[in-house]
Amino acid sequence: MNKQRKKRYWRLREIRKERDYQSGSLQYANRPYTFRSVRLLFGIGLVRVQITTNQFIKKHKINI
Repeated sequence: MNKQRKKRYWRLREIRKERDYQSGSLQYANRPYTFRSVRLLFGIGLVRVQITTNQFIKKHKINI
């Protein structure tokens, strides 16, 4: 793997870890506890909010 691909791989890996932490599916020992976000949809009930890596990058304006 060349240097650019390797650097991009590790950067995306960090972004995915942060996304998982903020969504509540990953917990770190040195950070406050997070809960999975839940959205109430009428007629359906409670639905877990899911966010993709691309949505997370756009939402937080992260440059890769």
